[in-house]
Amino acid sequence: MVVNAHTSWWRRFRRRESPVEEVRDSAVATTPGLMPDERAALWAALGALPRGQRTAIVLRYYEQLEYAEIADLTGVREGSVRSRVSRGLAALRATVPPGLGPDTLGANDE
Repeated sequence: MVVNAHTSWWRRFRRRESPVEEVRDSAVATTPGLMPDERAALWAALGALPRGQRTAIVLRYYEQLEYAEIADLTGVREGSVRSRVSRGLAALRATVPPGLGPDTLGANDE
């Protein structure tokens, strides 16, 4: 128990924000393969998702965390995280413009 508690504390500690010299405008600006209007449409569709699904998708695909790490951060079970990601991706695929293919929305990850 002590080892697991210390490991959890260390993981949370490592994920804290740290100051940098140069601040980027946004994480969206570095998304490869998408035009600015496609990025805006994707972020708008993402913003329309319920909070749990949006959180799971952002942590999974933009922060590139594993399901277990997301479960630790959000306080839900790993199976719930997988479900939220799956349902969120299905909703995004149904609402994003046709120009954004399934590869952009994590089709290979499920």
